[in-house]
Amino acid sequence: MELTTTYKIGDLLDGGIVFFIDKSGQHGLVAAPVDQSEGTQWFNGTNVQTMAFRNGIGQGSYNSEKIIGIQGMGNYAAMDCACYLLNGNGDWYLPSIYELDLMYRPIGNGGSGPNKNIGKFANKYYWSSTEKNVSEAFVSPFNAGGQVTMVKGSGTIAVRAIRAF
Repeated sequence: MELTTTYKIGDLLDGGIVFFIDKSGQHGLVAAPVDQSEGTQWFNGTNVQTMAFRNGIGQGSYNSEKIIGIQGMGNYAAMDCACYLLNGNGDWYLPSIYELDLMYRPIGNGGSGPNKNIGKFANKYYWSSTEKNVSEAFVSPFNAGGQVTMVKGSGTIAVRAIRAF
């Protein structure tokens, strides 16, 4: 007989904090337990359209691949996440704005999460991988929730990586 593990919002998994669970209870998303950067820029020094417009569950991974493919090596939000390694897992990425919003207001199994700010985020802005246009990307202010845009070159925005399980 095969045992099936199910998870709930707030569980620790491979060092991360579960903030989204699909209907099966077996798959979802985890947030890194700490910020990967206290303040960095979204881009690698050049405003270039990366076509990282996707939003939703799992779309941060796609966006991050697009961003890194266009921006290359360097010190910026998507690369900070891609270089993160925790408990042998190196498949971290910069969340889409929707995934980032779920960390502020976690939901799972179709219901509301038990509380806000499941990853104990600081009261500051966090980058998402969702691009608005050539010079702006979406961020989430964790002091109030919601979504706003910031200039990609702003070096004062924090980064928190996520991964799927």
